[in-house]
Amino acid sequence: MKLNILGGVLLTVVTMQGSVAYAEIPSENIPQTCSIFASKDAQMLPDKVQTFQFEQFNRRLFSPWDRTTPRLRPGISYFIDAFRYGTYYGENKQPITPATIQAIIDQMDGAHFPCVVQRAITIRVTALRVVPTFRPFYLSFEKAGEGFPFDYAQESGLDANVPVAVIHYTKDKSWALVETGELTGWVPCQDLARVSRTQARIYKSKKLGVVVRDNVPLHDRHGNYTGVLKIGMVLPTDFTGKHPVVLIAKRQDNGAAFFEWIGCSANSVVPQPLPLSSRNLAMIADRMMGQNYGWGDLFGDRDCASLVQDLYVPFGIWLPRNGNDQGQFGGTYFSLKDLGSDQKEQFILANGIPFGTLLWLKGHIMVYAGKYNGRALVFHNIWGIRTKLDGKEGRFVIGKAVLTTLTPSRVVPNADPSGDLLSRVESMTVLVPKFY
Repeated sequence: MKLNILGGVLLTVVTMQGSVAYAEIPSENIPQTCSIFASKDAQMLPDKVQTFQFEQFNRRLFSPWDRTTPRLRPGISYFIDAFRYGTYYGENKQPITPATIQAIIDQMDGAHFPCVVQRAITIRVTALRVVPTFRPFYLSFEKAGEGFPFDYAQESGLDANVPVAVIHYTKDKSWALVETGELTGWVPCQDLARVSRTQARIYKSKKLGVVVRDNVPLHDRHGNYTGVLKIGMVLPTDFTGKHPVVLIAKRQDNGAAFFEWIGCSANSVVPQPLPLSSRNLAMIADRMMGQNYGWGDLFGDRDCASLVQDLYVPFGIWLPRNGNDQGQFGGTYFSLKDLGSDQKEQFILANGIPFGTLLWLKGHIMVYAGKYNGRALVFHNIWGIRTKLDGKEGRFVIGKAVLTTLTPSRVVPNADPSGDLLSRVESMTVLVPKFY
């Protein structure tokens, strides 16, 4: 263990295996409150535009319930081949054997794909997996930026009450291959409930609310814990009483869905869409500030892309789940690849809209948060900063949602200059026009 003083703040740095350091946020003396940097509280989209975006969001959300054939074509070869080639390691740091992989492939029952197209809904926060197992698939534990938590069998997380289409089952019926409005992957059957045509019609007819606070516990009328609400969850909601009441999906013994109205705390759920303003966006961002990094939403946490996606859901704005796709989706796209670092930052400061602009580099996505002491700020959930010591690459692990400049590496011991965020930023996407 050694002590470092960065920017006048004492940090404890623990070096493990000579390659990974764990510490608090690199001290750039930046207040970790997004609302400080929000622009004046003006509407960022005309009502007609936001209404259109919300209608598009709804269509995508409920599209799995309207499918009669799988979107996945021609079959499940991607899932079968995903880990057939190359070497992956399990939680015991030992190579996953070909026999283990073949057993998983056999369970997928690809010869009978698709075996069903069926409406369903998630009944709890769950994992969307590339293969039907919770066993992790890691690359080298010796390489910085690999090993835990980078489980390549994790596609994403799914919230409770997500409409899906079941298109296939494993041989033992313990896992279902599902399609959401965007993603495809395997979900444990115990986390799903079948939805009838009538139930789907009634569910879609309800007024939608969106969760704007994280980790809100839910209890039924008997006081029993029934789950947790997370920012970005969309639920049918009754706002007529003192507190919002949300419609929660549950599973009967026969696998069919039933629905129960459950009250929740005031201000945890609001009508969707929330008016789009820099101040409202910053408010949601502050409620995610400091939360743990979760690759592919592991452990119910968020990675860089799911933080961005969930930030915009309350406003009825749909963004792809993948950060590479987010960086080129909608809005006004600017390539910054051919600019020097100083030119990039000046362009971002001159043209970016706080909390309405995304900055993308390979493998990472960030939200432009405004200016502080002449520097561009970004809100992002970041795993760590590249380091290099005696020729060996490592990571200064931050592992949480933070506000930083685009050059946090400048206050990180032994930072690798090639890992500087600003020099690696390739594009900027302004999601909303300048109406103020």
